[in-house]
Amino acid sequence: MNEKEFIKIVRKTCKDNNIAVVIKKKVKYADGTFVNGYFCDTDRVLAVSTYNDNWFPILVHEYGHLLQFLEDYKPFIQYNSVSGDFWCALEGKKVKKRAKDICQLVEFDCERRVLEMIKEYDLPIEPKHYAKRANAYVYFYEVVARTGNWYDMGNEPYNNKAILKRMPSKLDYEYKNVSEYILNLMEKNLFSDKLCSTKSRK
Repeated sequence: MNEKEFIKIVRKTCKDNNIAVVIKKKVKYADGTFVNGYFCDTDRVLAVSTYNDNWFPILVHEYGHLLQFLEDYKPFIQYNSVSGDFWCALEGKKVKKRAKDICQLVEFDCERRVLEMIKEYDLPIEPKHYAKRANAYVYFYEVVARTGNWYDMGNEPYNNKAILKRMPSKLDYEYKNVSEYILNLMEKNLFSDKLCSTKSRK
């Protein structure tokens, strides 16, 4: 299945469930921040920026979040009540472990769904490479909790070559046991000696 065919599926699912679809060069989150993509169940919007060369895998990822919402996936429902206790890290506040665990689980489950869709729909995404990207993103939530930093647009953990080189080529179901070496590698390659203030939901 090619990209256009999959987008038709996304649009139909969204239309059937009263969800707006936004696919354009630049996308802003509700707070005005430019992002690569997001799904918001409260605003009922699925949006993806085509500015990023890897926009199609991001679309599939956000569609995975939409499916979590439609299926009443429990951690996704819990996310809305605990997310503030995770994103407070960007304000220099301590993250609550339960909040981090739920946010990370929601992303892990979403990445698992993406890999299943790649296989089910025969999407033009190389699964081993995507698994590396997925692991980088899931691990990154641990980095956020530790540092209180987010990545700069254009230097996402799932696009950073030095990070991807060290990622497993299969989805890591033991993501909570990520090594200190990997976490330190991610911090070094994403943050250097500056704070990252640019947010992106993906």
